[in-house]
Amino acid sequence: MALVYSDRTPQLFVNGNYVPKGLKSRKGFVHPSASLGGSFQGTNYGNYRGQLDEVRIWDVSLSEGEIRANMNRTLAGDEPNLVAYFRCDEGTGLALTDHAPGAPAVNGVLENGVGFVPSGVGFPCYYTVAIQPGWNLIANQCVNANDVGTLMPAVPAGTRLLKFNNASRTYEMFNTFNGTSWTFPSQTLGLGEGAWIYNPPPFVPFTLVFRGTVAGDALRTLGNGCFMVSRQLAAPGHYADIVAGAPRQGDAIFKLVGGSYVIQSWDDLDNAWLPVPSLTTAKVGEALWICRQTLGSPPPPPDQCAAATITPGVGAVTITWPCAGCHLEQAPALLLPSATTKWTFVPGSSPAVLPATGSTMFYQVVCP
Repeated sequence: MALVYSDRTPQLFVNGNYVPKGLKSRKGFVHPSASLGGSFQGTNYGNYRGQLDEVRIWDVSLSEGEIRANMNRTLAGDEPNLVAYFRCDEGTGLALTDHAPGAPAVNGVLENGVGFVPSGVGFPCYYTVAIQPGWNLIANQCVNANDVGTLMPAVPAGTRLLKFNNASRTYEMFNTFNGTSWTFPSQTLGLGEGAWIYNPPPFVPFTLVFRGTVAGDALRTLGNGCFMVSRQLAAPGHYADIVAGAPRQGDAIFKLVGGSYVIQSWDDLDNAWLPVPSLTTAKVGEALWICRQTLGSPPPPPDQCAAATITPGVGAVTITWPCAGCHLEQAPALLLPSATTKWTFVPGSSPAVLPATGSTMFYQVVCP
């Protein structure tokens, strides 16, 4: 937003577009306020409710073309006629620095509970995702340095990430933030990929910021099976925005709503997603499970894992567990105290088919 005074007449530009100008001021001299977002005249004129970024004050009237040229980017700070420039990128504290070349600097102080939030200026692709207590489905929809250490450099201690690898159709290991760094900081969350993220106790909502450049919104070629995916563009995404090719009878979309999956199935006869077509669209920053030509379903949300089941067979036993990121361990005997029992890792994923050896063996499913 830009407000230009020319011959004591205000002209307003929104997103670089001119809107009708105001009335000519009867004052002989018009000057900007020394307060951003409020007024030293008290509450008579009201206060601004919203966010401010890249605040610039010039001593010359800018043209519409000049306003558009300076949109969505930071300035060098040495532009002619720039008398005050607040980038608002300090991040912490209460000081607001003036980056304009003039002297003395017109530095400011934040008051009345005002604070800094991440900015999207300079990033054509920018969006935020509110992370609620417990498990959430998220997605990266920008082209960026997609390693977790860069994407999420500072989240609450105890935050966990669980990524589903669409190529191998398996979950990768749990990735935990210890307050300083991630267990696997080089783990990637690429364009259009999704993951579970866990907001730990004390369960205070926080915000993730995704920034980068805009991709070409390419469609995915998916085989048969279940995939955790999103649109490859920072915009709401439906099946047709994500998958190359029309849906077929038997395709299903699993959307996380209120901690549980809501399932929509494609019906060729009705040529529609049923029963609630509106629940097939992912919000910006949200991943969907898309299952194609399969009678199966994706793993349940991590906090809804059921107990492991054991199925005896001829010469073998099958142990199945639905919990993501878990593994199997075995021990020849249970000792007291229990901490002295010697458990060993059993390679493989669920379901595990184990040969019957004729000797006693104890098993446990271990989850991070």
